[in-house]
Amino acid sequence: DMRFEAEITIANTSDTDRNIVINPYVSDEETEKEEHIFENVALTLKKQETKDYILSGYFNSAVLWEPSNPKLYALVIEIYENGEPVEIFNQSFGFREIKIVDKHIMLNNNPIHLFSDWGHKVTTYCYTKEWIESWFSIIKDGNMNHSRLHTCPHPSFILDMAERMGILITGETGLHGSGGYQATSSDEYWINAQDHIQRFVKRDRNHPSLILW
Repeated sequence: DMRFEAEITIANTSDTDRNIVINPYVSDEETEKEEHIFENVALTLKKQETKDYILSGYFNSAVLWEPSNPKLYALVIEIYENGEPVEIFNQSFGFREIKIVDKHIMLNNNPIHLFSDWGHKVTTYCYTKEWIESWFSIIKDGNMNHSRLHTCPHPSFILDMAERMGILITGETGLHGSGGYQATSSDEYWINAQDHIQRFVKRDRNHPSLILW
């Protein structure tokens, strides 16, 4: 059951009502083949109005993402007004299922073993694309498959690169207390911690490379 759902938010920031048509589809990032698994949606947005909408369809021919075959697709949303395109949104993603069964981590119903770096960075260049590409290449050359993004949410482009290079990722929040400096006795700390985790999950939940939090 390759059911695909996407929650989208559309805002009309103008001072006039807008009548729009949403044309959503999935595109294969390698072949650029389009899969029109959704129906077009006609919406009326009043001035300064925001609407949430859920797209739903089936994509039974989708290829699953995995390190040996990091297959990626793009969700493309075209917005038309009076027959003319006014905005195009493109979000890369992959299909995969991750779960734990007994003592095994299962990726697409197959057990996987994580061969990983230790996550600690020893350079100030660790957030540059050139350094990450080199690091992930070293991981692949060493027959490893996993990287731990240590002690904070890393820039999103790192997950994008992991997706394309077939690297599994463990994401970490900034809520680490190894130094004993977390203000855990404060109510404000826990309010901010909850907000931090919610924003972290919302930002990264669609990345197929991210298998552990």
